[in-house]
Amino acid sequence: MQKYSSLVLGTVVTVLAVAVKLKFLPLADNFALFGALSLFCGAYLRGWAAWCLPIGGLIVSDFLGNSLRIPGVYLYDYRAMLCNYVGFAAMIGIGSMLRRNAAIERTVIAVLSGSIAYFLISNFGCWLDPQLKYDQSLSGLAQCYTMALPFYRTSFQSDVFFSAVLFGTQWWAMSHQRQDVTEATKA
Repeated sequence: MQKYSSLVLGTVVTVLAVAVKLKFLPLADNFALFGALSLFCGAYLRGWAAWCLPIGGLIVSDFLGNSLRIPGVYLYDYRAMLCNYVGFAAMIGIGSMLRRNAAIERTVIAVLSGSIAYFLISNFGCWLDPQLKYDQSLSGLAQCYTMALPFYRTSFQSDVFFSAVLFGTQWWAMSHQRQDVTEATKA
């Protein structure tokens, strides 16, 4: 039952994440669901679903955004795109460390770690992207990370907010499932 409810919640949030990225649901720029979704899927789903929902949603939204010419959603250089996907894959991996114990403290650490890992990996890809014209030196890399800090603030806020919503919803659903089972066994 828990796996089914996690899959349903993950699927619904994937659709919402794509809609937000494609600007069908207007939120502030960089205030997105994919980071929280990646952590959640890593924590509560196994196998193909843990990877397919967030990464598949990203691929679909990037393809549609580029095809429909939605402002702010377009395909970067392959190095930047690869690093973007690797950053979300790292968040799935960090989320998977919560599978046996998704206590609040561990979840907070996972959200912080995942958000930082994504920032470092994805902006490394931006530094590699020749279209962005960063000097391919340590000072160019430092400049790239510095220029990305304003975007990180909003990205971090969305990771925290949406992780609280997703994990909170899952914890609430699990506690009600346990309560229902307990009541059913007493009857």
